[in-house]
Amino acid sequence: MNEDSLSLVVASNSAYEIWKCLEEHYLASTKEQEIQLKGQLSIKRGSNESLEDFLKKFKSTCDNLTAIRKPLDDLDKVFQLSRVVGSRYQSYNLAVLLKPPYPTFRQYILGLQNTERDLKEFEEEYRE
Repeated sequence: MNEDSLSLVVASNSAYEIWKCLEEHYLASTKEQEIQLKGQLSIKRGSNESLEDFLKKFKSTCDNLTAIRKPLDDLDKVFQLSRVVGSRYQSYNLAVLLKPPYPTFRQYILGLQNTERDLKEFEEEYRE
């Protein structure tokens, strides 16, 4: 335990009191982190940002939420990602999210990657 934490619990008489004291102290910072991380999940993909880079950031933010014990379930991740990934994937989103059964987060990402590949191939053919 670091010195800051130790100074918080020095007057505690039981493990329960120590736990409650630490929980009250650190809960505020955890809540702030949760709000900040959830805010990051609602930032739309930039027009010059690759899908892969965007997905890495999104997954990392989800992992950070899990690390502070505030994980999103698969369906929340799917719908949150669908809102911020961009209009380029609107047709894909309509096809897979219009009605249940909904894809898992992994399935949704694989579908996005396949859609991206198909769109790039179409754009290359169109240029020729």
